[in-house]
Amino acid sequence: YEAKKQQYINVLSLTLAKHNIPLSCIMGVDETNTQFVPTVKCTRCRKGTKRVRVIGIGHEKPQITVTFGANAEGELIEPVQLIFGGSTKVCHPGKGKQGAPEGQYFAHTKSHWQDESTFIDYILEAIIPFKDRMIVKERLLADQKVCFILDLHWLHKTLRVLNLLKDNNIVPVFIPAGCTDLHQVCDLVMNKPFKNAVVNAFITHVAGKYKKFVDDGEVGGVFRLNMALSDMKPQIPIFVAAGVAALKTDQMKEQLRKVSQMVG
Repeated sequence: YEAKKQQYINVLSLTLAKHNIPLSCIMGVDETNTQFVPTVKCTRCRKGTKRVRVIGIGHEKPQITVTFGANAEGELIEPVQLIFGGSTKVCHPGKGKQGAPEGQYFAHTKSHWQDESTFIDYILEAIIPFKDRMIVKERLLADQKVCFILDLHWLHKTLRVLNLLKDNNIVPVFIPAGCTDLHQVCDLVMNKPFKNAVVNAFITHVAGKYKKFVDDGEVGGVFRLNMALSDMKPQIPIFVAAGVAALKTDQMKEQLRKVSQMVG
């Protein structure tokens, strides 16, 4: 590990020095799976109840992939990419008719996992525009090179991806295998608060449905949450928006800045 770590730090340091790359132009991204129905670790019931129904059990499989990242100054790279499972836009919320909220955009693959095409799309939709904004912000030359830190997933280093990065003055630096848990900022700082906020948004959604159940005078009945995909899928952008908001606080920005400089 120490040898891999030193090699990575050397490559990163040489890249930054060679191209005089400022912190705002050092970017890192990652993909994370997000469940349609986040499972919770606790629930409430009447004392003495022998059978307790836990919301979310049995709905763990339907998922999407969310791609997000930040620069070394702690600024979130937007828009965030939401990848749904399906062959056409019909798999998107609202069967393709529901537009993505500000700061998000929808994509799809058959498996919902990132593939080469959706990653190239993410570079075009998020990375290149973000890079251009940082160049304007820092008053740099238009051909200023920027650094793009990635793990060694195969789709991050295909010929099409590498050529696209090269054509846009983006220099990839790859984190060695077995080191992402110690050197990838998304793993270290972003994933946990993002997923916690998604779960809290789901809990808020459930609480709202239960309040309506009570307000409608149905307390004597059994509260059942409709967790069919047709009902839950339109809520996913709302849950993700809550996760994104957790990554844009001043505290998170400072933490991202500190960790980025520590691991690099």
